[in-house]
Amino acid sequence: MTSESQALLMPAADLRTSVKIQGSRAIYEVRIRNRLIRAAFFIWGFALTGEDQFTRNLWNAGDVGRTHRYFARHLEEMLLQSARLRAVRWEGDTRSVPASR
Repeated sequence: MTSESQALLMPAADLRTSVKIQGSRAIYEVRIRNRLIRAAFFIWGFALTGEDQFTRNLWNAGDVGRTHRYFARHLEEMLLQSARLRAVRWEGDTRSVPASR
């Protein structure tokens, strides 16, 4: 397995996230060096703000710290699923459901 393949399967080593509160905004920042997985951030509404940094401005509403901890905890899995490197848990179940008429 090449080092690039290993990086695809284990992006956490090159993945960092943080949140900053500025007034009414909660600014999510994500740093990722893996170029093959970065495309997901554009789909999720993040803007490229540096060579390996993405930022998204959200409303400062609710428990931002808790929400960001949940985001950080599941970020690697979401990226692998978005890059189609890991199946979505329910994906197999939907293939067995007949199409509606």
